[in-house]
Amino acid sequence: MKLPFFILLMVMTCLASNLFAQHNDVEFGYDDPANPTGFLLQPLGFSSVTGEGILLVRSGMEELDPFLPGDYGADQPGFATNDDAGLEVNSGDWIMIDVLDASVESSFGVGFVSFYNPATDALEPTGRIAFKDNTASTADLILNGDSIESGDRPQFIGVASSSGSVHDHITWDLLDDDTAPNGAYGLLVRLQSDFGPFDGDVDLSSEPFWLVFNHGMSEDDFENLALPRFGVGVIGAAPQVVSVNLNGGEAQRSAVETLSVVFDSEVTIESGAFSLVQRSTATAPTFEDVTITVSDQVINGETQVTIQFDSHVRNSENALEDGNYQLTIDASLVTNNGTPMDDNFVFGSVEADAFFAYFGDSNGNRSLEVFDLLAFRQTWLASAGDAAYAFFMDFNGDGTVNVFDLLAFRNRYQTTLPFTFDSSRKGKLAGGSNKRSSKSGLKTRR
Repeated sequence: MKLPFFILLMVMTCLASNLFAQHNDVEFGYDDPANPTGFLLQPLGFSSVTGEGILLVRSGMEELDPFLPGDYGADQPGFATNDDAGLEVNSGDWIMIDVLDASVESSFGVGFVSFYNPATDALEPTGRIAFKDNTASTADLILNGDSIESGDRPQFIGVASSSGSVHDHITWDLLDDDTAPNGAYGLLVRLQSDFGPFDGDVDLSSEPFWLVFNHGMSEDDFENLALPRFGVGVIGAAPQVVSVNLNGGEAQRSAVETLSVVFDSEVTIESGAFSLVQRSTATAPTFEDVTITVSDQVINGETQVTIQFDSHVRNSENALEDGNYQLTIDASLVTNNGTPMDDNFVFGSVEADAFFAYFGDSNGNRSLEVFDLLAFRQTWLASAGDAAYAFFMDFNGDGTVNVFDLLAFRNRYQTTLPFTFDSSRKGKLAGGSNKRSSKSGLKTRR
């Protein structure tokens, strides 16, 4: 029996409406369409946030084409703007999607495809997935575990209409269907924009977010076994500072150019986590803020932070001026999978920390004495590249230890840098009496 055409059309319309209702779109827009500096992302459903603060959107591999049984893929989530929610882009902007190496961008991911293997209960860099976008001009992007096999990146989603709206889908095709094991396939991606008119340059990128596709797992196993391996529900231990050192652990305080902090785990560091003050100069308390640059890298599961000084420096090598300094780490801004430090960390508040700079102090005892004089004489008139050259005795950082450095050394010889300025403190202090005998051995070269 054949159905009348209008009935068939109604059935198809109902099916299409039902499918649309099940869309798991990621709604997006610019933070400020007039002057965009970032994307806003708002999944409509089936989303989580990992312990390291990365958005995770869940989806599933299905037989998308009823005429191709056994051919698995996904066309969810879609990507759409939403004017009513204030999520919009600008007319003519090209919206694209890029894939990232999750082993670099996430403490959980292991490659371009992070596959949860139920047999090992672990993520593995394996599996082949193809991105198929909506334009024939872009070659399908084929990912293969920890590498990109072929294709173009980023992949195209759509061009914003005259009203600034976008709504479209990418297809993720699970390749090697016959041998692709059941499990969860995770891709770490980001949206990108090429502001109109199109010129081929990426002008803006979103924060990374996970797309994790269930392939053949029960919902309970997907939820309770697979997703935690991507960081969902994982709570890390409070991070601890393992070590702090100046200039890579050198004893000298004559030229302090870097400060290093090592944490016991891979941590997330927010802007403003580190602050530095000069507690005093060589002669008086100051408590002035020091401008710093902070960089970090992960080595063997530990985050190593390097701090360089941008103010309160005496030369082009950014060596700190004479004085006492104090570092503070804001506990709330350093986290391990979402867990912050237990308390603020302070370094330099006690004299034993030895966080000070004092030109000429070759052994870090706060005083310039005969041992420092010998160290200076050994590098006298040496230049960078010479075996005898000691950078920390080069006061002005010009690459040669010469008369200018000698004068700076003489002004500090037989003085001590105080940690506090108690009037009862005994001994010669920097900036005080600086009489020298003719036997000091400090003579300018004629």
